[in-house]
Amino acid sequence: MDIELNDTGILQATEIGRLLKNEKVDYIYSSKLKRAFTTAEYIRQQNINSKEIDISKNEWLNERGYGSCEGMHISEYRQKNEQEKLECGVESIQHVRIRCGNFCKDMHAQIKKCVKLQNTIRDNGSISCTPVTVIVVSHGAYFNQLVKYFKETNQLAQFTSNSIENCECHYFSYAIKDNAKLKNNIFYIDNIKPVIKNDN
Repeated sequence: MDIELNDTGILQATEIGRLLKNEKVDYIYSSKLKRAFTTAEYIRQQNINSKEIDISKNEWLNERGYGSCEGMHISEYRQKNEQEKLECGVESIQHVRIRCGNFCKDMHAQIKKCVKLQNTIRDNGSISCTPVTVIVVSHGAYFNQLVKYFKETNQLAQFTSNSIENCECHYFSYAIKDNAKLKNNIFYIDNIKPVIKNDN
């Protein structure tokens, strides 16, 4: 179900945009769902460095699909599922993690292609690579699986949070290399949360 941001969501998106307004931003990726894309627009509008950046919509970032149970509040879904063992056609956790991997591959390919054009060759022949900042706007269930995907693939060196809440922002340092296998190339740095609470 592709719903608009509610009033709480608008307040949260506005606040997270304010908190990120001075960040240098090179890329913004968003789920194709309206509430995520609108949040990305609020972030871009308030950021002093990213007003000209196009927001890339990516279906791999969409929220977990709940089939015929779409639109049901998660607590209602869990309660009914325990009582009735609902057959809603809910997207499996494994499929969400596959989408996480697909998004990372898409993002890597785009960023590496652009970064190669921006790199400069030093006098000694080495390449000077300017770090890039990427904002990814998606959904709670998706991000929780993304973190688990990073842990399972031995890419995440440190992350202690058990869940990611609405409009919560986490900073990661992420090294993109040409190696087929990467280990501990993502380092958790910090997080910020908007002061607006979700009433839902």
